[in-house]
Amino acid sequence: MRFNLAVFRDIKNLAKSEKKLIISSAVALSALLILFFAVYLPIKNKVKMFAKEQFQVDSQIKEIQELVDTTAGKGFARLEERFKALDRKFPQEEKEAIILLSAFAQRLNIDIITMRPQSKKDFIDEKENKVVIDGKTCRMVGVSLEMRALYEDLVEYIRILRQMLPSYVSIDNLKIIKDRTDSPVLHIRLNFNLHLLS
Repeated sequence: MRFNLAVFRDIKNLAKSEKKLIISSAVALSALLILFFAVYLPIKNKVKMFAKEQFQVDSQIKEIQELVDTTAGKGFARLEERFKALDRKFPQEEKEAIILLSAFAQRLNIDIITMRPQSKKDFIDEKENKVVIDGKTCRMVGVSLEMRALYEDLVEYIRILRQMLPSYVSIDNLKIIKDRTDSPVLHIRLNFNLHLLS
């Protein structure tokens, strides 16, 4: 305690200008400490965090670039195969597609009563413009089928039409009527469009 009392006695003996100098130095030191802890350290931590995020983003960009570089050839090959498949889906002649309608039905034991293909007409988009793909005009051939089949065979027939037919198929209308109460055979009216390029 003596030491502390001695310090206080020495402070009392200091001149008024010396006391002001000590107080202003203490205030300046406190202000510097507050700036260091309240401003500098948080900014330094944020800069470190941003640098870490930037490094992660840069590494992800490098990974994507490497992936694109290695798979670009494969991607172009897959894209080319898709275009070929799309080209196969749009034959120039509707005869082939219409012949396959009967062939698929026979394979599934579906009895086609009537088949009425309509004449080709241009496929029009919502802006009333003709649809053109690779310089060829997309046309539609409407087909009306009346047939008798079991429900399972009808489902399989529609699946086959969409997957195997060498043209794009859009179904407009499907009406199913049960023939008799004791028979599983259904009377079916199916209207759809074949899309062709010519």
